[in-house]
Amino acid sequence: MAVTKAGTRGTRAAAWVMAAGAAFSLVGSLLFSLALLPAGAGPGMLSRSVRGALITGGGALLIFGGLAFCLGLVLYLFLPLAKGAEGARRDYGSHRMVLGCTTLAAILGNLLAALYFVLLPLLPGPVRGRADVSVRVLSPEGIVVAALSLDLALLVVVYLRIVRPGAISFEDMGLTFHGIFGRFQLGLLFGVVLFVASILVGYLLELMGVKQTQQDLFQSITRASPIEFGLILFSGAVVAPFAEELFFRGYVFRAYMRQKGVCRAFLYSSLLFAMVHLNLPAILPIFVVGLLLSFLYYRTGSVVPGMIAHGLNNAVAFTLLYLALN
Repeated sequence: MAVTKAGTRGTRAAAWVMAAGAAFSLVGSLLFSLALLPAGAGPGMLSRSVRGALITGGGALLIFGGLAFCLGLVLYLFLPLAKGAEGARRDYGSHRMVLGCTTLAAILGNLLAALYFVLLPLLPGPVRGRADVSVRVLSPEGIVVAALSLDLALLVVVYLRIVRPGAISFEDMGLTFHGIFGRFQLGLLFGVVLFVASILVGYLLELMGVKQTQQDLFQSITRASPIEFGLILFSGAVVAPFAEELFFRGYVFRAYMRQKGVCRAFLYSSLLFAMVHLNLPAILPIFVVGLLLSFLYYRTGSVVPGMIAHGLNNAVAFTLLYLALN
């Protein structure tokens, strides 16, 4: 009983640290917003010294708030593991835990990508030293790094918080190779369904005036060498389906289905899947893809057909885009 109360107090304290970090970050953002007001000496104008103070203070609060939020989030997710497998299984399908794991993975993925692009100019090599960060982010290299960073973060979080402590295993998620040939065939068939469905939804949105931005986001594929395009295919059609199906179907959908029912599992897991891609105009097509992949997982109990279908959909989309733009 004492251990349980201590664990509850610990998670509550972690939640307060998260809230404080979010509050500091919000104040820092407001200070930055004030610093964007016109600078000058006239009435209602900010002096340069005041503007500099706002930028410095806002930056300090943002950094401090971000670190506090991340610390609180890690403590909130991992403190229950002190109670072993029982603590790991408790509420692993709650909104708090699922959103916490997804948020942590998103933060880690973005940090990994940011570190790569910021530190790359410090490495030896004349091209690397002169390369502009914004150019590299939008390059074929940037597509690969961003995808691999997020996918690695998803795998690390689901392993450290869910699998390793004993909440559920990879086999429980459906990562098995029983009947692999039939599942491979089903995945190929469903991959065609995914691609057609996403095209149709995107076309309907275009008719309603919602411009789809996928081609703009991946326009740098036109400059990709065959090796770079191969890396894009590997990251988008192999690594991404493996990591995302394990996380969003094997963990999120299964956890929600066990603790909140099938309908909510379809809705919540597909919505998170769409949101983590950070592409607002394409959120509906990605949401529909998430629903179809969830249905495939629900009917088969295996993540393998979804991995194949997901991979085929991405491979066809990237290949057609690459060929059309060249």
